[in-house]
Amino acid sequence: MRVIIAGINGFIGSSIAHCLIENGHSIIGIGRQIKARSFVPKKVEYQCFDLQKPLPVLEADAVIHCVGSADDQASFKALYQRNVVTTQHLAEACSSIPKFIFISTSSVYHFGETKVTEKDILENDFKYLSPYGKSKLLAEKSLLSSRKGKSTIILRPRIVYGKGDRLILPRLLRLIRLNRIVIPAHLTQSISLTHIQNLVEGVKLALMQDPNKIGTYNICDSENYNLQTVLPELVESAYGKPLKQFKIPASIWNFIVSLNSILHFSKNISVFGSKQITSTGILDSTHAKEDLGYVAQYTMRDSYPSISEWVKSNGGWKKYRDFPIE
Repeated sequence: MRVIIAGINGFIGSSIAHCLIENGHSIIGIGRQIKARSFVPKKVEYQCFDLQKPLPVLEADAVIHCVGSADDQASFKALYQRNVVTTQHLAEACSSIPKFIFISTSSVYHFGETKVTEKDILENDFKYLSPYGKSKLLAEKSLLSSRKGKSTIILRPRIVYGKGDRLILPRLLRLIRLNRIVIPAHLTQSISLTHIQNLVEGVKLALMQDPNKIGTYNICDSENYNLQTVLPELVESAYGKPLKQFKIPASIWNFIVSLNSILHFSKNISVFGSKQITSTGILDSTHAKEDLGYVAQYTMRDSYPSISEWVKSNGGWKKYRDFPIE
């Protein structure tokens, strides 16, 4: 199968490309950089396009849309341009392609204390979403409208992690001070996460669906996590040895986060990011299991060795933590 991956230079896009090439697919990679990044498979046919501008007509058997911005501190206007407009342009260019897979996000939900299903999106909840969540939900709606009944599958992961991550882990490593990891004391004890290989499995299953398939699916690991336990373990795997924890009380942490939203003295903390890791957020992936045959094979602890090796191969934790946040 000839597959277009838009956002090939990102963590998710490049990870999907590696897997699909191993499975015999031919990949056309789209990115806005002039050249593909070093971690993109050499077999990818790379094309440079800026999706914020109209594209020429594209031909393939399927397209996987991984382009998007999750910038915590960007305005809604900027995120609309990066997430909604790019989706519209890609949909227009790929209007004749039979299958369209969109990597969305669980940020389209207003989480409570119970599991959320794909149907748990209410119009009244829109005002409670982050600018990022709003833009991704609007992108989903725009895509479904433009495809007009053609095969369209939307996957909603929650906080994707694993080997190759250039967003979550670098931020966590920046919280290391004097051989201690500085974390909020009220990290959530119940949250869904998505191992990159579980998301890749979701994509593979989506590609196998019949040409008329339209559906939206939550994709997450089989277990829920206590971040007070697994985040320090994750950082230690990248750091190379155990770390003591310095826990900041909730009141002080929230004050720092609020102050940072005004003064912008750190890109590592934001209201949106803080809420992500301190609030309960559980996805129900039953629909994906029953309709796609999805089975989550990987967990957080499975990823520690590969993440450790990935960090070492990229110059160690001190260099890795200074990667540009994507």
